[in-house]
Amino acid sequence: MTKYQEIYPSEPLLASQQIKEVSKQSDLLTLEYFEAEPGSMPIQVFEQHHILVNLNPNPHRVENWRESKHNDYTLLENEIVVTPAGMKSGWRWYAKSKVIIITLNPELFSEFAQNELGVILSSEQLKDVPKFLDADLTLAASSLYMSLEERSLGFEVMYESLARVFLVKLIQKYAEFEANEHNSLSANRFNRVFAYVKAHFHESLGLEDLASVVAISPHYFSINNAKFVTGAKRAN
Repeated sequence: MTKYQEIYPSEPLLASQQIKEVSKQSDLLTLEYFEAEPGSMPIQVFEQHHILVNLNPNPHRVENWRESKHNDYTLLENEIVVTPAGMKSGWRWYAKSKVIIITLNPELFSEFAQNELGVILSSEQLKDVPKFLDADLTLAASSLYMSLEERSLGFEVMYESLARVFLVKLIQKYAEFEANEHNSLSANRFNRVFAYVKAHFHESLGLEDLASVVAISPHYFSINNAKFVTGAKRAN
């Protein structure tokens, strides 16, 4: 599979990868702003998720191929297209593009969801959403873009914070989760953890070890730790 940046027909006018100060997020999330004359991108399978935010104020015709489906539509200002990693996708546009492209590393995206939000994403991770309006997500993406463009005092901290806001909003609305993922120590999970502790009683067990048994983040495991301790005392 290829990366989205490898086949786009023009160089970005702005790219987060070019700015050393925001490298903390660059492995997980990259942002690029493109303006390209009418053209096309061949059908490819990409290794990243990518989220396109259209900033062109003039409605214009766009064709998009997603797997075996062909979409021919008018793209409006602030409309968004989410394309999950591993999906066949190609484009043709008939007016000068003005787009923010945010790409996500699926592995690190999954880690962020688990470690920061305590949720387990499904193998698909993101819903297949061809074209939609979402004022909150557009604002989050545009704010990221503007923080890079302006580079005002403290923009590195601002970018880091805005990137997290964007990721949380994306996960809240468009993520696919593992079935029956409740991010807490249900009775079944409690029993699994307790059985693991009994089987490894003489070993040094850390919070991460116990959290991994039930596939939730150490943060959320620690929140539910009182329930585990209480249950363990009763069991003894």
